[in-house]
Amino acid sequence: KDLVYTARREGKWGLYRIPSNAAGTAELLFEDESPKAATSWAPDGARLVFWKQAPETNGDLFVLPLDGDRKPVPVVATPANETHGQISRDGKWLVYASDETKADQPEIYAQPFPSGDGRYQLSTAGGDWPRWSADGKRVFFMAPEAAVNRSVLSAVSVTASGTALNQSRPEPVVEFMAINSPHEGGD
Repeated sequence: KDLVYTARREGKWGLYRIPSNAAGTAELLFEDESPKAATSWAPDGARLVFWKQAPETNGDLFVLPLDGDRKPVPVVATPANETHGQISRDGKWLVYASDETKADQPEIYAQPFPSGDGRYQLSTAGGDWPRWSADGKRVFFMAPEAAVNRSVLSAVSVTASGTALNQSRPEPVVEFMAINSPHEGGD
């Protein structure tokens, strides 16, 4: 029922919430000097995961409680760039991309949410933009391909048992071929 967006006002980057029907005014949820972007709502609507750029750690993922003091808590914060955090529909897992193993090739990881032990690498040859399936049994992500103008949507089947996650090998779901437009000199 609400949308969250980022805006820079008076030198500060803020996360703002507004009803999706545009009735009412935007409410400032959190602001500071760092660029940021909301990436996922918790299923209960009480928390929001967002990415925040930080000079000392590239980008990190934070969880923002939407009640009380609204102080963000780091959920994934390393020297690497963590992006595109998505909470599972049951609210117990977070998937995200991180370039910690290779700066030009992020991988997809999953970990218990909002905290807990264990982290699982879901991709094997790079990946970005992870998304949970509606039933929570698969994680989809964009896999890099060596071929020019080609992208592959891949999926990993997952089964959670407490804080343990069993997973399949990534499998391609669909391949996208870019078509040159007449404006780019294509055929």
